[in-house]
Amino acid sequence: MKKIKKSLFLLGDSISIHYRPFLLKSLNPQWEVNGKDGLIEAMEDLDFPRGANGGDSDMILDYLRETLPFPGTELILCNCGLHDIKRYPDKQGCQVSSSLYERNLEEILSLCRKTDTKFVWITITEFDETIHNQRQTSFKRLKKDLYLYNNIALEVMERNNVDIIDLSGYTRSLGLLEKYIDSVHFSLEIRKLQGEFLAEQFQKLVD
Repeated sequence: MKKIKKSLFLLGDSISIHYRPFLLKSLNPQWEVNGKDGLIEAMEDLDFPRGANGGDSDMILDYLRETLPFPGTELILCNCGLHDIKRYPDKQGCQVSSSLYERNLEEILSLCRKTDTKFVWITITEFDETIHNQRQTSFKRLKKDLYLYNNIALEVMERNNVDIIDLSGYTRSLGLLEKYIDSVHFSLEIRKLQGEFLAEQFQKLVD
């Protein structure tokens, strides 16, 4: 008799698109990984989310409003923040304000609570601020915003008793200067390590 696989849904930005195949490979074979459709479309420009790229917290929330529940899905691994903290020259503040980011996360959790799907949060990975803001002319990102939004997310998850996987802290601990392929996205070696780390942490949560 064929064993029925358990399903998790990976919902995040382009970082998650990159480590997804390594996460799948490293997971216990009883698990399968699903996500948003449109991988080819998403890869055309990782800085501007489309298709499989979950984007900012507004986009994640809209997507969940339209699609929940996910039949047969036992767990959602979620992350957003890198797009929320974009700063455009013609707009004051971040793309999604810190207060709205917090409200969005609370509503995301509220939606998931109405289903039988467990929710796990993945922290926002860091970037090279200097190189990023030298190369990127359309928008800027600031490390101070990343730290603020990571802390907001951690506070929201902790007060809602949501499990957290600290991908940001793990990636930072690797200490590899050549880890970026641009200023935000990671080398193949790092993606592999991230996928293995996430699989290990995930298995601890479900075992």
